[in-house]
Amino acid sequence: MPNNQKISIIGGDLRQFYMAKILLEQGYDVSVYSLEMPEELPGIKKSPSLKAAMNFGNIIVGPVPFSRGSINITSNISNDDMSLKHFISCIRKDHVIVGGVISPIVSKHCKANQIQCIDLLEVNEVSVKNAIATAEGAIVEAITKSAVNLHKSSVLVLGYGKCGSVLAEKLRGLNADVTVCARRQESLVLADAVGYHTLWLPDLEENISSFSFIFNTIPAKIIDNNMLNSIAKDAIIIDISSKPGCMDFVEASQLGINASLCLGLPGKYSPKTSAEILLDTLLAYLKSA
Repeated sequence: MPNNQKISIIGGDLRQFYMAKILLEQGYDVSVYSLEMPEELPGIKKSPSLKAAMNFGNIIVGPVPFSRGSINITSNISNDDMSLKHFISCIRKDHVIVGGVISPIVSKHCKANQIQCIDLLEVNEVSVKNAIATAEGAIVEAITKSAVNLHKSSVLVLGYGKCGSVLAEKLRGLNADVTVCARRQESLVLADAVGYHTLWLPDLEENISSFSFIFNTIPAKIIDNNMLNSIAKDAIIIDISSKPGCMDFVEASQLGINASLCLGLPGKYSPKTSAEILLDTLLAYLKSA
């Protein structure tokens, strides 16, 4: 067993399953809890409870994102003991907490008690590679929901951070006619410099009707109900930001608009690659510990 480390993987999706599989193959002692297992892994230990999983491991690996709604740990399996409050009560001084977009209540507890907490998505290389997987998944979602090609379609990308910039480039590779919309002038200058059309966010409402595809990466409600009425009825909207998303999705549905909040795309479309990306950073830590 490398460095005598014991690893508990708690919650998550197929990414965490592949992380468990790879860690086992490399000789680590691994336990899982509240994680769907599409196949049996020889040597894997299955903890009966969150507390048992926390007692087993000194490295605690959570999902990406760690929580949705800041109440429970993200998991495809419903268990009553997966609350963040209970998780915090089980943390020991010798634990190392690992995950992505770790909930503030967890990170603050760790900081206050001098417990090591590693947010993998705060590692630049990880966040960029994660953006690639997210962008590819967003494009798949758009293609499957639309009756028209992205090729030569008028496409709007809201936001020009890591996800927005990678997504815009992938869409341009499909010969889509890409417009980048952002609030910060610096972002618009950068987008213009590499050849995209640009749109300042305050001017969105008067221009939104001209787009066949809208991809949102901005974690805020930027499309109000008045703006929804201006969107083309056959437009496809893919929101990859975070809950609750960029609009009122119930209102959009009532207006006949095809809008989807698509979260966890790397776990859905490229779980093995995404697991390898996350593990690169985790294994570097384990080998240096």
